[in-house]
Amino acid sequence: MVETKYVAQTLAEFLDLVDAVPGESILYHFVARWVLCGAGRNDFSTWLDKDFGLADVADELSSVDPLAFNGEEALREAVLRVLKKRLL
Repeated sequence: MVETKYVAQTLAEFLDLVDAVPGESILYHFVARWVLCGAGRNDFSTWLDKDFGLADVADELSSVDPLAFNGEEALREAVLRVLKKRLL
């Protein structure tokens, strides 16, 4: 896990922080629960659904396969594309 000082409380903060946090943080939160815990959803999708009731956005974000990208920045861009398409 990569500790950061960043915490999002709102969707606007979340969008800004996905663009600003270290790539390792994106990878960790996107992959940890999906791979390590077998939960089927990444931390971002779980948070979007649980805290904001955005199950449809969470489902689309969960369909992003982190293994399809050759680096953290490519994954970040894919995550941002989904979020911007669905939230803006």
